[in-house]
Amino acid sequence: QVFALINGHIEAGAYEQNLEVLPKLVQEKEFRSLNCHQKGKIFHKIGVTCYLLNQEEEAIRYFRDSVLAIWQNCAEVPPTEKATTIYNMGICHQYLGNNEDAKKFLDEALFIFENDPDYPAFDLAKKFQGIGNFYLDNYDSFRAELYYESALNIFREIEGTEWRRFDILNQFLIMSIDFKKYELAEQYFEEALAL
Repeated sequence: QVFALINGHIEAGAYEQNLEVLPKLVQEKEFRSLNCHQKGKIFHKIGVTCYLLNQEEEAIRYFRDSVLAIWQNCAEVPPTEKATTIYNMGICHQYLGNNEDAKKFLDEALFIFENDPDYPAFDLAKKFQGIGNFYLDNYDSFRAELYYESALNIFREIEGTEWRRFDILNQFLIMSIDFKKYELAEQYFEEALAL
């Protein structure tokens, strides 16, 4: 019930309502009776709420001091759910311009995603692509290329991902031209054109 209320506000774009109801919610018997996994999920949604309100520092505080603190010794929480919170902290740090912290959290989250055999391949490829974009934006072409290559290899195995492959190939094409690797650029161009 509590989770549905918080989620409903996010879906409706009524983000401020989540911050207004939270102090009252955490005092209610229903919230106090929730297990550690459920409480963390609610605080995660509050962190997401802050992020959607462009309050990245506040979002990080919720992710770190509420969600991850509650989940630290919570056996019910899957590793990839913790990783999603860690990933979100990385994204918040990125928007705040704290690139070293962003790298640390994004890499930590990606390590967890990669090592979970049940994590969906499509979602993993999206994470690789997103982190590739982050490194490209931060002038680390070498690491960007590694992440893009990982994403592209996964997307090549998944039907219906042509537009995602095209996007990565386009990035590779631009990078190849920037580094005057024209033969490689031509290969990327041909593959993109075929899509």
